Amino acid sequence: MDMSIFSQNLPKLRRQAGYTQEGLAEALGVSRQAVGKWEAGQTLPEAATLLELAELLDCSLDQLMRLPLEEELLPLEPEPKPDGGEEVWRVYERHMNHFAVQISSGVALCLMGVAALLALLAVGGPVPGVMALFFYLAAAVFLFVRGGMEHDAFRRSHPVIPDYRDVEEMERFRRIFGIGIALAIAAILADVALLVGLIAMALRVGWKPVCLPAALFFLILGGAVGTIVLLGLWMEKYDLEGWARESHGQAKLEQRVEEQVQRELEEAFEERGSRWSQVIMLTATGIFLVAGVVYNTWGTAWVVFPLGGILCGIVEVLQRKR
Repeated sequence: MDMSIFSQNLPKLRRQAGYTQEGLAEALGVSRQAVGKWEAGQTLPEAATLLELAELLDCSLDQLMRLPLEEELLPLEPEPKPDGGEEVWRVYERHMNHFAVQISSGVALCLMGVAALLALLAVGGPVPGVMALFFYLAAAVFLFVRGGMEHDAFRRSHPVIPDYRDVEEMERFRRIFGIGIALAIAAILADVALLVGLIAMALRVGWKPVCLPAALFFLILGGAVGTIVLLGLWMEKYDLEGWARESHGQAKLEQRVEEQVQRELEEAFEERGSRWSQVIMLTATGIFLVAGVVYNTWGTAWVVFPLGGILCGIVEVLQRKR
């Protein structure tokens, strides 16, 4: 069995049959990544899947696996129009890349603000340093708030992302992720060594001469931590199952919060209506007693009680409308 012939024939026969990779994967009950690996010559399907594949593509196993096919000899059929899923994936990928840059930049700015404070303390008074710190913090808060709101809005509008992940791209990024995380951790460890030296130096000469080297410590720390956050969020964009779970959990949480708020409002209105009813019935009782004792109208004064009941009903209806 020649894997290279299979990987060459499969995309030709797939296009001839009018399938996209996504459509063929759904028809076979496998993932799109599996079809991508078959066409890239990385793996072969199981025997049972091969039989089903040949039936779907309306070809023999020999055509699929042993006979080289010339694409120009196959009947030409137009490539199926995209269903929009790939475009959604591209929009999602751009959003996640932008979101990762925003959040990681905000984290780095917080630590760089401390570096700016220490650097300005070393060359001048505290006022410029504090102003610089708050400037950096304001920029970081802006990035956090804006990024969080955009991310929340995107998650609401795209609770499920179609799976158009590129296997080769994911493998390349995993290698970059491992190297980047290792370098960032190494930088943090070296930075800790610098911090130990700075503490020893501060104990001998005081804190002011140490401010400038301490600023370097926070600059390195900001770059390393920002890199870890950036790579982590970039890696997270490939976890589509986690995205779907979080979107579903967020929707359920919002529903529970809305139901709880509705219950509390109803209870508040009921309690308020109950208080008005108590006032009305107490007033009716007072009128009944005064009319009976002062005017000796016990026989007719009882009419205030049904009138009070009617007023209580009106109050309850008005409260419910509100």
